[in-house]
Amino acid sequence: MAVLSDPPIVRTHLGSGTLLSGMAITLAPEVTKQLLASIKRYVAEHLEQDIGDLQAGLLLDFFLKEIAPSVYNTAIHDAQNYVQDRLNDLEGVCYEKEFTYWVEPPAKRSKT
Repeated sequence: MAVLSDPPIVRTHLGSGTLLSGMAITLAPEVTKQLLASIKRYVAEHLEQDIGDLQAGLLLDFFLKEIAPSVYNTAIHDAQNYVQDRLNDLEGVCYEKEFTYWVEPPAKRSKT
């Protein structure tokens, strides 16, 4: 079972390690590089503009600061609901009758 730990530290564009207020997300340098490439491609294909790493990094910083907390909070809420549902059903799934040693099993019916 995985152990939950404190949220990791945010690394903004180009892996600078700058913290964004409140939200803590770790982006590995490889992930940051892929995200920047994806943002640049999206802007080129959908907005018909070429942007550089700086502009893509600024957009990534904005997304991490403005949008990521909502996604993160929703994911945490969904996970809490999932775990709570499993806990609520724990007795029904794991219950064992007690003191059954002396209870006689029901008589079997013969087929006639």
